[in-house]
Amino acid sequence: MSSKAKKEDPKSKPHKQDDVPEGLFDEQDSGEILDDLIPKAKGSKIEDPDADKIEILDDDDLTDPEDLLEDDEADDETDDEEAKPESRVVKRARQDWINGKASSRREDPVKTYLREIGKVPLLTKEGEVVLAKAMEIGSYAELSIAVFVGKQAAGRLKKSKDLPVIERTQCEDLVAKGEDAAELMISSAFEEKLGEELPTTTDRTELDRLIAAGVVAREKLTISNLRLVVSIAKRYMNRGLSFLDLIQEGNMGLMKAVEKFDFSRGYKFSTYATWWIRQAITRAIADQSRTIRVPVHMIETVRELNRVKREYIQSHGSAATLEDLSKLTGMSIDKIKKVESVSQYTASLERPFGEEDEDTLGDFIEDPASPSPTKETFRMFLKEQLARALDQLDEREREILKLRYGLDDGHPRTLKDVSLKFNITRERVRQIEIKAIEKLKHPSRRAELKRFRELLLAED
Repeated sequence: MSSKAKKEDPKSKPHKQDDVPEGLFDEQDSGEILDDLIPKAKGSKIEDPDADKIEILDDDDLTDPEDLLEDDEADDETDDEEAKPESRVVKRARQDWINGKASSRREDPVKTYLREIGKVPLLTKEGEVVLAKAMEIGSYAELSIAVFVGKQAAGRLKKSKDLPVIERTQCEDLVAKGEDAAELMISSAFEEKLGEELPTTTDRTELDRLIAAGVVAREKLTISNLRLVVSIAKRYMNRGLSFLDLIQEGNMGLMKAVEKFDFSRGYKFSTYATWWIRQAITRAIADQSRTIRVPVHMIETVRELNRVKREYIQSHGSAATLEDLSKLTGMSIDKIKKVESVSQYTASLERPFGEEDEDTLGDFIEDPASPSPTKETFRMFLKEQLARALDQLDEREREILKLRYGLDDGHPRTLKDVSLKFNITRERVRQIEIKAIEKLKHPSRRAELKRFRELLLAED
């Protein structure tokens, strides 16, 4: 079995009509196979012994936004207004898109969504089995077509050895897909799941109808369980994602559950789908709710630690210490500290703060690294006084002191750096430095700087 056949799910492996090269089949078969490879599901019915237990939706049954408005308008109007001609009601409904009444109804998409999914009836366990069988039959029919097309492509390759390069490549691709489909038909154990219900027909029209019925059954099974997603999403509110985002992620997990569901194991679909929905929601919270992503297992650890804290407060009336938490959870104190640091959320310093949104959060947070205004004023006066003292030195002495002590940029230079700059020896730089310092120690200049020295010592 090829690696591709092992990885792909037979329910998610469609055979595209566009892949079939022109002239692959005989003229009498080409019209049927190429034009109707995978037809649309409109108007199809599931031919199954238990098919009368479920309702298969046509494309015409899908809800249109204008239909929703017509329903809402009909509920709001009086009995007299309902008796008006249908065309006028539709016209009023379309005009409602721009008036305040329709806008108020559309302001809350959650209510609209919940109202619509509430109209879909729930499935019984028997109904879920019927739909799952229809999906399996559709998958089997789809693989059967892929195998048939692959055999036809292999025969054409044998008959015509001088095919154009593009057509030969397409035929080889179809042969490979047919082989993969044959291996998937064996590995998927269709005979064990379907038994006597396994389709034995080779008629293209019948296989196409079974494929379309499987697609409709998959949609029916998904739509009928949207309320399950909402009930699970409610438990994860206020964790960084909006309710609609939680529902969207849960719906993606539901679709995954529909693809993976195996009715032959005997459990209900809702039991199986709950795990997929929860996984999709928790992974979305871990990936999207935080600026810095936290692994899923760490989120579970944080949740467990918070639960222990709440239980301890309820039983003892006080917050638990690190030692208490270590005993109750079995984690080391260092790990508890790490988990608590992970549980902290980030916040933007530019986030508006206050009723008028004139201030930001950063305006109310102290910066311990920033100097106080008093120190800044003191350093400014000290710099001015040093500049006046250095002005009394020669130009070279002044520049050497500035470089040696980094008075301009805060980066002191070595004797070697200064000597290269002035093109003199390091010893000569040292002598000039000592001489300049002695000049600054003159009583007339020392008195000016002595006050700042006392203030610096007081700060230390």
